[in-house]
Order: sequence, then C-alpha cells, then structure tokens
Amino acid sequence: MINFVKKNGVRIISSLIVGILLIPVASYSAPSISVDGWTSLYHPDDPVTREWMAVFIVTAKEGEPPADYCSSGSPFTDVPPTNVFCKYIKRLPELNISGGCAAGMYCPGNNVLRDQMAAFIIRGVEGNPPLDYCASGSPFTDITVVHWACGYIKRLSELNITQGCDEFSPSNMFCPSNPTTRAQMAAMTIRAFRNPNSPYSPTPYFSDVPASHPFFSYIQLIMDEQILPIDFFPAGFDFGQGSIGSPVLHSFAIRNTGDAPLDIGNISFTGNDVSDFQKLNDTCSMQTIPPSGNCIVDMAFAPTIPGVKNADMNIPSNDPGTPILKISLSGTLEAHTIDATAGQGGSIIPSGPVVVSHGGNQIFTITPDQGYYILDVKVDGTSQGPIPSYTFANVTANHSIEATFTIHIYSISGFVRLSASGLEGVLMNGLPGGPLTDSNGFYSATVPYGWSGTVEPIKFGYSFQPAQKAYNSVTNNQSNQDYTANLVPLLNIGTGNGRRGDSVSLPVILTNVAGTTVSAISIDIGYNKTILENPTAVIGPAGSAADKILITGNFGPVWRVSIFSVSNNTPIGDGVVAYITFNINTGSPLGPAIITNTPSASNPAGGSVNINGLNGSVNVTAYAAGDCDTNGSVDIAEVQSAVNMFLAINPVGGCVDTNNDSTASIGEIQKVINNHFGISGIAMEINDLNPANVAAAIANASGNVPSVKLGMITSTPGTTVTVPLTLVNVPGYEVAAISTDITYDMTRLENPVVELGPVGSTAGKTIVFREISPGTLRIGLFSMANNTVIGNGVISNINFHIRADAQEGAAILGNTSLCSDKFGYDLPTEDMNGVINVNVQNFVDIPGTNWARDYIYTIFNFDITLGCSAAPLQYCPDNPVTREQMAAFIVRAVFGEPPIDYCGLDSPFADVPAGSGFCKYIKKLLELNITQGCGVGLYCPSGIVTREQMAAFLVRAKVGEPALNLCDTGSPFTDVSPSSGFCRYVKKLLELNVTQGCAAGMYCPSNDVLRDQMAAFLARAFLGMP
Repeated sequence: MINFVKKNGVRIISSLIVGILLIPVASYSAPSISVDGWTSLYHPDDPVTREWMAVFIVTAKEGEPPADYCSSGSPFTDVPPTNVFCKYIKRLPELNISGGCAAGMYCPGNNVLRDQMAAFIIRGVEGNPPLDYCASGSPFTDITVVHWACGYIKRLSELNITQGCDEFSPSNMFCPSNPTTRAQMAAMTIRAFRNPNSPYSPTPYFSDVPASHPFFSYIQLIMDEQILPIDFFPAGFDFGQGSIGSPVLHSFAIRNTGDAPLDIGNISFTGNDVSDFQKLNDTCSMQTIPPSGNCIVDMAFAPTIPGVKNADMNIPSNDPGTPILKISLSGTLEAHTIDATAGQGGSIIPSGPVVVSHGGNQIFTITPDQGYYILDVKVDGTSQGPIPSYTFANVTANHSIEATFTIHIYSISGFVRLSASGLEGVLMNGLPGGPLTDSNGFYSATVPYGWSGTVEPIKFGYSFQPAQKAYNSVTNNQSNQDYTANLVPLLNIGTGNGRRGDSVSLPVILTNVAGTTVSAISIDIGYNKTILENPTAVIGPAGSAADKILITGNFGPVWRVSIFSVSNNTPIGDGVVAYITFNINTGSPLGPAIITNTPSASNPAGGSVNINGLNGSVNVTAYAAGDCDTNGSVDIAEVQSAVNMFLAINPVGGCVDTNNDSTASIGEIQKVINNHFGISGIAMEINDLNPANVAAAIANASGNVPSVKLGMITSTPGTTVTVPLTLVNVPGYEVAAISTDITYDMTRLENPVVELGPVGSTAGKTIVFREISPGTLRIGLFSMANNTVIGNGVISNINFHIRADAQEGAAILGNTSLCSDKFGYDLPTEDMNGVINVNVQNFVDIPGTNWARDYIYTIFNFDITLGCSAAPLQYCPDNPVTREQMAAFIVRAVFGEPPIDYCGLDSPFADVPAGSGFCKYIKKLLELNITQGCGVGLYCPSGIVTREQMAAFLVRAKVGEPALNLCDTGSPFTDVSPSSGFCRYVKKLLELNVTQGCAAGMYCPSNDVLRDQMAAFLARAFLGMP
C-alpha cells in the first residue's frame, strides 16, 4: 500500500516517498516489491461504475465504513464479502439509496447513467421526492414530466448540484442516458455533500488531472476530504510528449524492501499501444533480488502515429501481497500531417498523408509525366508557382501541398473548299468543341498531347473528299488539313397534322443537283410504333414521270421504301417521288412524332450516288372535349351525351374521355360544358392535376387539399334521414365541380334521393345523380351557365330510407370524390366517409336533442363504448371520465377488445388489481406506450381525466409523441402556456381537427372531461367524424 502522512488535517502522499509503491511487511520473513518512478492516475473521463458510486456517496455522506463491515455477509450475490467495495455497497440499501439492479444483485461493474446518478445522490441527500414533483414541468428540455427520474433531476437542479450535460457549463439539457464520468461524479458529490468553495490543496494528486483541468478543484477536494482512498488508484507513469525518431527514455528501479529474496518473473506489457513502449534493458526479469537489493528496467517511448498512447507494464513476483504489480504507462505523440496530392499528369513524392514530428522538416519533389508540365504548386492553398520541389521547415502545424499539371496543347487546322471558294458552316465532327468553318472555309481546333481521333466534315447537301481523316497520338501542330466539298441531291419527307384515330399522308420530295443523275432511290424510314402504325406508300408524280415502280417492306426496326426501274434507267426529276401514309393511334400523346429518313440512291449505270435526307414529322392533335362529330363546336346533344357517359348510361367515348382512362370524370364533363358555352374555347388539354393549383397546395403551410365529407346521422328503422355532403376548401384551390360515388349498405338503407344543398344553390350549380350499380350512387355537381367557385358548406343532401327490417349498427357510407376547377382541370381531394347509426335500442338518458347524440351512437355502434348501464341502457353523458374508462375507450378505438384473461394474475400497476375489469385495457395502454402511469408503479385508475390529460392520451394514441419544441412558436390558446408540458399535445389535437377549444381562444385545460365530450373527441379522432 502507499504510505501517507497528515498535513493540515489532510491526508497526502509523503513527499519523501513520492513514486514508491510499498507493500506492508508481514511479521514472518517475506519479500516485498516496490518500484521507483511512478505516479497515480484518476482517469477523469472514464465512466463511473456502480461500485465506485457506492464509495463516493457513502464516504461523502457518513465517512469510511469499518474494514470488517462485510464480515457478516454481503446483501448481493454478485458482491462477495471479500470484495474491497462490499462495505460501501452494503451501506446503500441500509441508507435507502439503492436496492440493487435486480433481485439479489447489484451489478457492481455497470456504468452509472446520469439519470440513475441523480436518483442516488438525491436519496443520499434528502430521500425520495414526491411522485408528482414534476407535474408543474421539467427544468431540462430532454427530460419529460413522465420520465422516471424527473423528480430527482429537478431536485438536483434546485439544489444547484447539477448544471446540465457536462456539469461544467450551464445547459438546458441533462443528457440522462449518458454515462456519468469520474470528473462529473466528483463535482456533483462535492456540491451535494460539501462546500464547493472550500480551499483545496494546490499540488495535484494525479498526473492526469493538472491544475488546468476544469474539474481540478472538485477532484482535489474529493481527496482532501478523504472521500476516496488514495490506495484505490493504480500506479502509472506518463512519458509526456514523444517525437518520431527521438524516443523518450525512462528507468524504473525495482526494489526488494522485504527480508526474504524476491523472485521476479518475466515482465510483460499489455494494452492497445504496446508497440509504442519499448523495453531497452531489463536486468529484472527472471532474476532473484536479495533484501534491500534492486534491478533496473530501461524503457523508451517511441511512437510512430500521433495520439495518446497507453499500455500496462506487468511485474510478477513472489511478493505474497502483490503477486503482480501493474504500472500504467502513457504518453503522447505530437506530430503533424502534411496532405500531399498531385493532379492528373504528374506525381509528388512522398504523397498522401505524411506524418512529420513537431519541429521537423520535410521535402517534397514534384515531377510531370511525359506530355505534361507543372501548372502550379499550392501550399496551404497559396500558389508557389510551377516549382519542382518544396521544403516544409520547423513543422508546428498541419499543412497541405497540392501539385497540378496541364497537358501540352496542339492545333489542327485547314480549309474546306467548294470549287475555288471556301465553304462556310461545315461541322468538323470529331474535333474537340465541334468547330464550324468560317466564311473563308477555315477551321481550327486545339487537342491535347497524345490525342487520337477521326475528323469527319459534315454539312447537309454536301459530300467531302476525303470523307474523313484519322489521327493517332498527336505530338505537334497539324496544319493544312484540307477538304474538297461537292453538292449532293436531297430527299425530303414532309410534315403534316393529324388527330388521334385519323390517318395522315406525307410527300417524299427529291431535289437534284447539277452534274449528278439519280435513277433509283431507297429510303429506310424510322417511326414510333406506339404513335404511328400501318404505314403504306404510293408512287408520286415525279416517280411516275420517270416510269418507276415502288415496293415496301419491313427490315428490322425500319420500314423500307424503294423506287426503281424494271425496264429502263430514266433519271428521276425534281418533285414528289412518293407519298407515305400512317394511321395515328387513338392513345397517342399530343405533339410532334418524328419520322427519320436514311436514303440511298444510284445512277443509271448502277453506281452509288451520295444523297442526303431530311426527316419528316406528324403533329398529333386531339378531339376537342365533347366535339364528338368533329365539326369544331360542342352542341347540346353532345353535352347530354357527356352527362350520360358520366352517369354510366352511355358508353364512354374518346371525344369526352380526353385522357383515355375509360371513365368520364367530373373534370372532363365540366370541360365539355365549358366548350358548349365557349367559356374556355375548344379545350383539347388532357385532364390532369392543375399545375398552378398543385403549386399553391405545396406553398400552403398545412399542405392540405379540399375535403368532401359525408355527415353522421342517428335514427331508427322505418324512418327517412338526410345526410349532408359538405365541402371544406383550403387556400390555393378553387373548386367549381364535384362528383362523388357513395356506396351504402342495401340491407339497411334504400331509395336514395339527392337534393341540391344551400352552398350548391348559391353557386348556381346543376346536380345530377344515378345509381350506377346496386349500392353505388353517383352524384355530379357542375356549372351549366357559369364557372362560379363553390364555397364552404353543404353542397347537397342525400335522403335515405332506413329499411324497417334493418339490423342495429353503423351503416357506413363510403365516399370516393373527385373535384375540378372552373377550367375543367382535376383537383386532388380528401374524402371522408359518413355513417347512419341504425338503433333499435336507445340510451334512455340521450334524448334526440342531445348535442352529442350522433357521436355517442357512433362510438356505441363501433364497439368503443358499452354505456354506463345495460338495464336500462344508459350512457351517463354528464359523468366525468376516469382514467380506467379512458384506457377502455382508447384501447377499443385503436386496438380492439383485449382477451378477457389478458392480465392473468399479474397487473403492471400496484393500484390496479389483476381481477379488475379494466386491468386488460390499462395493461394494453401501457404496452402501446400511451401511458406510463401516474407515479412509480401506480396508475390512479379512479382519477378524473382533465382536458389537458385527455389531449396527451388521444395524441399519443393517434400519432405518437409530438415534437418537444412544437410550442416554441407559441400556444394556440390563451389559457395554455407554451411552457406547459401539455402544450404540445393540445396544439397537436387542434391540428388534427379533434378540438376547437372550449371558448373563443381558450381550451380550459384543467376542466374535467365529461362522457358526452369524450364521445365527440373519440369519433373525430378515430372514426373521421366531423
């Protein structure tokens, strides 16, 4: 053990024996090992384990326990009585600070997280805080009010024991899941149990905690106050700063301070950086040292890679008290890196990350490749010019050196001439940049060293001699690279317009040139077969005049048309040599379809003739929407036909179905009507989402789209009910026409009749409806004389008769809606189904005038509630909702009914018996992470739910936890503070359209939630009711 003396009442290491590890000598003869030249280490950044936590808190609270305190046994199976930490750990359950980590276990080697440490310290200082201590809020943004340790952490903050995450500078975060470091533990222990402003010893106890360390004062006070025994700290030696090529030397003297021979085994080294610590001379390994004798181990710290290095020197001996003496070795290599890079075309030696010792020198050599030269050398981003080498002297920081190179450039130039004159506008294809000849026929281009390629002059209507020139690895300028041009005949395919489903004919025109005779032509024609089909060709007047014939055939991807003679070789004159005809597919996209033209020709002698071809095109157009007779106008018969197509009376025709999806949408019907009245011209646009409206929706902060909602009604068999169809607009959209397909349960409902609603009437709309199939009702609402935008509200009412034999329950009205704007463009919409509650039995306490009647019967028919009494059937609308009832409501809404035996014999909360009828719902609510209870191990099942608590329950069940900073931009209600722990839940509930508050600008967060209010909240949140 280490020898201590007292100085000013403080235990410190004796200055006479600093660096000597002493083992007490027994009364019998025995060897004893000690080593000169080491210091103690604290390891301030290491995590605190649970065994060390026990030492800190117990000794700070009441001092050192007796050495034999565990002689009567240990309270934990994983902490034997012989463990040096046992006496401290045993005190923890006795002081009600810790009961262990599991049944009968303590987990002494586990790291202590910061939230756990908060609990340990507060229990040690003053005991447990009240269970609801965080009900008014948490002091840290990363600690929720339901966090298990919130009360402890809040007290830690109030007592000024913590400053936040790093325990050094104040922070609004606590980092509960981070391990507590040994330095942080010292700070919190001193703040909790001592005066942090007390004077402390100026001489460091530990080599790794110098006076400049931010936690120096706390760690010094820990030792001054004898909170940690000094003999708990291992021996160590820090070699300090190393250097590449200049090892740091140190000698360790191993002494025998006993009165018997000391046998030393083989000294070994362990750890991550063993290779950085070299044993130069060892006179100790496998030697016997007489009493009072010594031996020497000479060490060198010789690192090669920068960083902090650590290893352990292990000295085995026959010392009965210290069979293996371990000395922790450490050191640091301060070196610097020079990043050396070279671009394409050369090299830099050495290259890559080059490590240089602090204060060292380094030379770099820059060499270009053949055909390249040095462009620039940059050192730390600053140009040094095209230098061949650079030396970094006295390196004290990281640097960079970058060499760039450029290739030698050569020119290729010449003339292209037609007769004696230069030909302008010839593309010199293949040369970099694709240069064109100027008015004199001259061209020039630059190429890099070693360039290879083929140059081909191109200009429509000309051929060239030579046709091309090849170059292989250019290493000098290439001048006088000349070409001769000649005119060639042209073969041109014309252009035309055609509507989908029609055919179009195009001329093929020959233009001859002087000195060249064409007597036969072949054309390979390419076209898009998804747009054009069934091509045919006939001879044209110029072909007929030359007594030619025409044949066609398909050759792979092209269609070939050939014009030639069978009885003579008459030249073909200028003009139309043929006509080609295509059918246009009905589903073709609008716009031009290119027809490619690759011709070849021959002269009367059968020799080849150079000829150029011009491509043709077909511009595909569409029927005007509704103009089925293609006379350029849409008459009333065509309007009626379009409406019949919408109602599935007439087959859908392409003249209405402009987007070819085999349906007549409300947008297409509106487009036909617009064309009939000449409102938007003869519209040919394909129906699609209106780009302007889509952009407006994206710009809309909410990102919402218009919604079409069916209502919720409750009645009895044999009655007629009216269900409203409501439009809710959003900024950025202008809805002018609406259609909806409503599906209904024919076993419960019959005889639907549709009427125009007040908002539809105000907008001057026309309404049509028809049952397009059994159980499916189609409704259309559009303009016949105007393009008025439809406002918010009821656009139509649908009357249903409830069959006399209808079964009790919810008759769902399925809703699939479409909208368009006043131009007939489709708009995105959000649909909301409706429901007709058919009830044979009625709640005796819910009269027909009750405001929540439809909500109550809806959740009843969806098995979310059973009422409060079965005989007679009652709902108790004015009763407040308890926490156990809330569990039943939410679990049925999001999960369904749990099994009856779901709790078995085990309940998750101490105040919820396993035999309670609500246990299964409460257990499932916990598993769904919707609740953590009302305190440690408690649920408070009979507690009344307030409106702010209800918001938390519903939001977690529907969308999970909202963002912690959701209320940073403010609260939507004046009586809900942005700093309230419930604000984010209340704000999210408003965004989900589940609540609008209790009064203008108010939410009444502390009010009890009544059962009638709960029905409305549940129906809106989980059943989509308005």
